[in-house]
Amino acid sequence: KNVVRQSIETSLQCLQKASIELLSLHQTDEYIIHNSDFWEVINEFKERNIIHLFGVSVYEVENARELINEYGDFIDFIQIPYNIFDRRFDQIASLLTEKNIDVVSRSAYLKGIITIVEQEIPKELSNIKKFKRKLADLAESLNFNVQMLALLFVLNKEYISTTILGVNNTKEIEENVQALSKRGQLLDYEELLRELSIKDEFLIDPRRWKSI
Repeated sequence: KNVVRQSIETSLQCLQKASIELLSLHQTDEYIIHNSDFWEVINEFKERNIIHLFGVSVYEVENARELINEYGDFIDFIQIPYNIFDRRFDQIASLLTEKNIDVVSRSAYLKGIITIVEQEIPKELSNIKKFKRKLADLAESLNFNVQMLALLFVLNKEYISTTILGVNNTKEIEENVQALSKRGQLLDYEELLRELSIKDEFLIDPRRWKSI
């Protein structure tokens, strides 16, 4: 308890603030999930209004489910990997909505795999090429580029409130803003989009890759 409390108090001193608007835990492992002392401290600081919003970053659906069922009352938002190939967290969409937990998504382009040309795909990920071809064909038929279609897919998910994107220049920012105006255009293509969902977790979990 003291370590967690001291860490938060040190952050407050460094920030020269009396409270923290948003605190996010970026490594949620089994130790944290089963550490009741940690959650007692978080609850204490929230009740004292020192932490206004608290969230966690997760990689695995079951970890997220366990966290929410056990400590959902303390969690305001959760950050998840989500993209047109990786839809694992759809399994707990209703639970997240029920608990009124905001969802922040990351990895919209699967660490660049979705947008790079096929020739640059590492050998260990060669099985993802057929999905990239389907995605490219669908994007062309809808008169989108692949990047915009991939982003639109994530933006269309009602249970996701925020999407984190990396950009290299202002042109990419403008393209992302443009995508917002086209959110409704995918509603008639659910069946085709469903075919792009990948079940092989190796292909959609960058932590397992050796070459990237």
